[in-house]
Amino acid sequence: MLEIAEQKGVYKNLFCVTVGEERMPFEDNEFDALVCCGCIIPAHISPSCFPEWVRIVRPGGSIVIVLRRCYVELQKDVEEFYSQSLGESFEANIRDLEDTRKWKTISKKIFSGYLIENGHAYDGIGMVFEVL
Repeated sequence: MLEIAEQKGVYKNLFCVTVGEERMPFEDNEFDALVCCGCIIPAHISPSCFPEWVRIVRPGGSIVIVLRRCYVELQKDVEEFYSQSLGESFEANIRDLEDTRKWKTISKKIFSGYLIENGHAYDGIGMVFEVL
């Protein structure tokens, strides 16, 4: 993906970094926004990285997270995708950052048609947070 982005020539800087609880190679408040779409799933990016994202996005900046709803909320007919530990971690990390006034929820929308796979349309969750 980085090679394709580089070929387009529209990005000034490209980085390949592991997202986790470890410190990322960016300065505090370096970015105006961060977008994560389709990456928070079981055995991939964990919600425990949210505090690190808050560190690298400037106060007043936005963090946008979009994911398949059935990974973090138990839903009829797609129970096999639900991860209780991911769902609990997702909610706990959001709540902790709100309680400690590191970010606030601007919007949360549930929408249909996030992903259509094997004839099934999966709901998505889209959330926008403002870094405080």
